[in-house]
Amino acid sequence: MKDKFDEMYLKLSGANNFYKKGLHSKALSIYLDIIENYYPDKDEPYRNACAILIAEKNYFKAKLVADKALKAFDEDNIRGDKEYFKEVLSVSEDAAKAEAKENRASKTLNILESKITSTISGIFLVLAVLLSLPDKLNKLVFLIFIIVSLILVFEIIKDISKNVKVTFKAAIFALFIGLTLVAGYNIPKEDWSNFFSIRPLNYSNSSTLENNPSLEEEEDKEKKNESGGKIVREDLDKLEKYSLSVTGLESYLLRVNEDRIFLRVNVANGTGKNEAKKIAVNLLRELNRIKNFEGEEGKIGDLYNDYSVTVKAYEGAVMIYSAVGDFGDLVEQ
Repeated sequence: MKDKFDEMYLKLSGANNFYKKGLHSKALSIYLDIIENYYPDKDEPYRNACAILIAEKNYFKAKLVADKALKAFDEDNIRGDKEYFKEVLSVSEDAAKAEAKENRASKTLNILESKITSTISGIFLVLAVLLSLPDKLNKLVFLIFIIVSLILVFEIIKDISKNVKVTFKAAIFALFIGLTLVAGYNIPKEDWSNFFSIRPLNYSNSSTLENNPSLEEEEDKEKKNESGGKIVREDLDKLEKYSLSVTGLESYLLRVNEDRIFLRVNVANGTGKNEAKKIAVNLLRELNRIKNFEGEEGKIGDLYNDYSVTVKAYEGAVMIYSAVGDFGDLVEQ
């Protein structure tokens, strides 16, 4: 038995030397070996082991060591400060509760991020792309979404600065924002400038005319009450067919709102200002002809005595021609 105690004290002396030198990992290994295999008669190895474990925030293991020490005190097998180990238990339990609370909060946050934030982001994205933000309500929703999204992006960036790992969720959210910005960017500037209009504009373009039941109902009402000069959906369909035969015209956008007409034409690269002007004027003349109005050579036609007209022509992203006609002929700007 004496040899056993001698061996224990030799080990304890070595562990204490490591502990004093700051080699806590080596010291802890020896302290735990002494506690498990040598049944020390004083609290020193228990005390130092607990101190190291608490410093490492390994509260669970510190609690186990403290429990063993208190059991040894109860069996009257060691001497020392029993109250110290009761304090270790209290600190360990408080730390465990705080850690559990933090984990629950983190889990709740992850649920909120994955289920609420991602779902709302997806809904706004789909609305932005499919509806193309045709009226002021959707535009307002779009602007709110962008503001909220940018705030969340800053939060994600702050998290990344703390933790280099970029989560998959953050990448998907960034994709949502990018696609929504693209959808907003592709809306014509004229549509944004008409943000506070009371009624949406009717329009036709060379790419597509969506089958919208409410639009068709409006068309039926217009046909019943139309006068000779009112532009209706049927006129726009005829103009659409005509546009397919126009050389150099890539696409166009025609909007009609009461007594205002906006026409934007996109022409092929190299078309030039004069040819772009001719393409735009010919589209207006064709609409004048469709409505059976008179039109003199070189003028856009009598139809436009009842409409204020704005014309813009683009070659790529560059505007090469702009003109207005205030209830009459076009005047270049």
